[in-house]
Amino acid sequence: MKILFVCTGNTCRSPMAQALAQKIFKDMNIKAQVSSAGIGANPFDSASQNSILAMKNYDIDISNHKSKQITKEIIDENDFILTMTDAHKKFLCNKFDQAKGKIFTLSEFACNDNYDIIDPFGADFEIYKKCADQIFSLINIIAMNFNKGGDKK
Repeated sequence: MKILFVCTGNTCRSPMAQALAQKIFKDMNIKAQVSSAGIGANPFDSASQNSILAMKNYDIDISNHKSKQITKEIIDENDFILTMTDAHKKFLCNKFDQAKGKIFTLSEFACNDNYDIIDPFGADFEIYKKCADQIFSLINIIAMNFNKGGDKK
């Protein structure tokens, strides 16, 4: 199974989601490849400093992350595309019509409750930490559902 996390610039939310999913899935012995990309990414931008610091709270190092622009090929090679906002989801569904059935917001996929993960870009560290904690909680729910055989999509 391949899961792609998508945000705007691929420097804050989606790299944190990718890193947290890799850790959680590994800890729970879930076989999944995870990656991330951005709708408006500047290729090879680094993760934001506060994202790097927020991930240190989880003993994760994302300092080598480089942003990636979303492409049709990336969409096609993933089984699930999990966006940080409903606007990201709508954009991708419009642009990649053939992939509509595998594009969800992170919250929708985790708990059938569609709400946005607020963009922390440019905010202080506490906002990044809250964002990371929210993503962590949702990915834990997804992992528990996978472990129960609850791939409900």
